Amino acid sequence: PCAARTPDGGCPAYVLRTGFDTAQGDLMRTILFSAENVTANTREAGLFIVFLLCFAVAASAYVLKHGLADPDRSRYKLLLSCIMIVTSVVP
Repeated sequence: PCAARTPDGGCPAYVLRTGFDTAQGDLMRTILFSAENVTANTREAGLFIVFLLCFAVAASAYVLKHGLADPDRSRYKLLLSCIMIVTSVVP
């Protein structure tokens, strides 16, 4: 008997073993088939984000203060730098 024909005329293959037996496969199986939803709506996560925000605002204020002292520096690039600091620190 002839093997099943593939729709695109390619070679049929049979999967004997998948990569789910490795550590990465175990992680993928956990991600794909987990029944528990992971949320970040806890009080601890909120406090951590506020903690990060404090450092981001302090760093942004430092950059803004020293950037405004330089008259040759572009104000637009200074504003972008401050925004980038805050958006990169706070997820």
